[in-house]
Amino acid sequence: MRQDILNKKKKLLIRICTIFFVSILVVVFWIVFFKNGTLLKTYKDDNIKFNYDNTWKLNKDDENSLALTHKTNAIIEIKFTNLSSNLINASIEQIKEEVRFDIEKQNTGYKLINQEEKLISKNEYQGYKLLYEDKVSDSTKPKAESMIVILRKDNYLCVINFTANSEYFDILLDSFQLVVGSIQIKR
Repeated sequence: MRQDILNKKKKLLIRICTIFFVSILVVVFWIVFFKNGTLLKTYKDDNIKFNYDNTWKLNKDDENSLALTHKTNAIIEIKFTNLSSNLINASIEQIKEEVRFDIEKQNTGYKLINQEEKLISKNEYQGYKLLYEDKVSDSTKPKAESMIVILRKDNYLCVINFTANSEYFDILLDSFQLVVGSIQIKR
């Protein structure tokens, strides 16, 4: 009698554990395949290749530049060029200063917050990251932040500019890091 009761409890425990395990698998499957709707897309041409999530839309695709836009009005601009003859033998530091001069000349409202030299992407290109804040005094215009990534491969320069409203900048930063981390220069 006592053994029958123990056997019934054992079978019940096994059923409950099985149902619990199957439920966990269903929830994980649902999260991975349905809930997590940020599927990756790949951009590839003769110059460059990178991944980006489907919250971004390819908006501009020219020979030496392209742009991705987000529904929050954030933008990622990627420009790639061959280095000019006076910069071919220059260090990444000198190239960064040239790019920085051009950026600050075009955007007088930008204030440099941080800069760091580091190897960029999984391919470890020489590069710099510059973080800017728009120091605009107009209270009707939302503040913006911009991260500019400069990377070099041989005689090839790639400048990536991520600009977003300050409210969305940190939220979209991981998505931008996906682009930068997967970038491959093909030249």
